[in-house]
Amino acid sequence: MPNKTNLFALVEDDQASIRRIPLKADIGAELTQFFASQQSDFVENKQQITFSGSYNVGSDKIFTITDYPLPDVIGSALSNPLPCQLLNLNNETHRIKALFTGIWSNNNNIVNFQIFDSGKLLSKGWTLIGAIGSNERD
Repeated sequence: MPNKTNLFALVEDDQASIRRIPLKADIGAELTQFFASQQSDFVENKQQITFSGSYNVGSDKIFTITDYPLPDVIGSALSNPLPCQLLNLNNETHRIKALFTGIWSNNNNIVNFQIFDSGKLLSKGWTLIGAIGSNERD
């Protein structure tokens, strides 16, 4: 991973689908280490198998897809992050579909995604998680 990690949000916006998330230097350094560790854990000591929809991999294998075409905006954001619109959660109206980071250079293109499906949706507002207990007293 590069020395300075840039973090981006992929949003549901046809006009500008990428938002840059500004990071303080210490958070950027921590994220750099975190993503490098996660990437290493993900691929280390794993047998790489060409993707096949009819095959289920075990924990000791990972699928690979060679020459998977990513949208140009992702490579552009990673190679030149400053022109990207900043993510401002106070007035953002588009759903965040994924967070991503990586490096994009001539010989080294790596993108790490965290996708948010309907079960892991990031949205504004409150989420209440609690437990219901008994009101009975001994």
